[in-house]
Amino acid sequence: MYRFFFFLFFIPALLGQSKTILGADRITTELAGTLKQKNIAIVSNAVSTCSDGEHIIDKMLKLGLQVKVIFSPEHGFASASSAGEKIGNSLYKSTAIPIISLYSELRKPKPEMLQNIDVIIYDLQDVGVRFYTYISTMTNIMQAAAAAGIECMILDRPNPLGGELVDGPILDPKFTSFVGIIPIPVVYGLTCGELAALVKGEKMVSGLDALNLNVIRMTGYKRNMIFSATGLQWIPPSPNIPDPQTAIIYPGTCLFEATNMSEGRGTPAPFLTIGAPFLNPVILTENLRKQKIPGLQFSETSFTPVSIAGKSTHPKRENQLCKGIAIKVVDPAAVIPFSAGISILYACLQSGGDSVVVKKQSFERLTGVSDIYTALIQHKTPDEIIAAWQPRLKIFKNMSKKYYLYK
Repeated sequence: MYRFFFFLFFIPALLGQSKTILGADRITTELAGTLKQKNIAIVSNAVSTCSDGEHIIDKMLKLGLQVKVIFSPEHGFASASSAGEKIGNSLYKSTAIPIISLYSELRKPKPEMLQNIDVIIYDLQDVGVRFYTYISTMTNIMQAAAAAGIECMILDRPNPLGGELVDGPILDPKFTSFVGIIPIPVVYGLTCGELAALVKGEKMVSGLDALNLNVIRMTGYKRNMIFSATGLQWIPPSPNIPDPQTAIIYPGTCLFEATNMSEGRGTPAPFLTIGAPFLNPVILTENLRKQKIPGLQFSETSFTPVSIAGKSTHPKRENQLCKGIAIKVVDPAAVIPFSAGISILYACLQSGGDSVVVKKQSFERLTGVSDIYTALIQHKTPDEIIAAWQPRLKIFKNMSKKYYLYK
């Protein structure tokens, strides 16, 4: 009887749970009239769904909106291509609407592609990390819109890491690339809409002075929300970030892409599994536990990376037995991911010795600076390395506050 009473009491609380309303929801309902009579280009992929699960393009077409061209980012429109895989062009479902890849030789729309276009819409779910290329595509779209004299509309979505976490060094301009196109920290603590406003407002790239930028804000979203608090369904934004737990640690363990160790691609737990044939998992796990890295738990594991269609074609250490660690996120709010990645890599260097190779050029492209590589080679501790980027990080935090759209 008491259990039944508790259940009845608890139902209203569940029903009353708030859910974040996306920019995509608002532009296909209350704000749909602003797109009437406009020729639309949209940057989109399979994850560009509204909160009810229906794809934004399908909603737009049902509303009679004039979608003329679709641009897709890395991993393709289906979000099912391996990292770095070049994507070709196609058509949207049974329509004649072209899908043009911006992850091929083309990284920015050509001027002729935006002729007769009135507005270009950006609606991608990123992961709040500088080297995740969706924000590079967003920056290129902003420049293309400004050059064409058309409106650039950003449909805001949650930052899976929340809006309060800022971590890692700020990009040194000499390391500018498609995995680091704007001078921000690795973990920047902004939604894509806030980031777009900051890039324009702080003149972080050229050619945006005349940009007509329009951010469609979310409702029901707060800065301290990680993804699990939004009430939204997680749809993998790319093949190797299958769940929010992976997104939490990705900013740190992605660094292992620039080593001779496996970052877990080709396993059921990419970025949560680290290893190599030469590692001693007992010593490594012991070293990590001594560091007491916030929010994470480590255990010994062994695994063999294999090719997985649509996720990892010929992953590093393919078909080799690797020994290392399994990472579990036990307290997402406590994790400081990029700093954690430095600590994990330090432990691997300590336990693996000369067998561990950090590829300087690739590592510097990801970190966006040269001093972290140098510090690791000099055997500086994680605390010393992390302390070095804090002064500039504090300046960035203060600067970015004026672009906050959410409390």
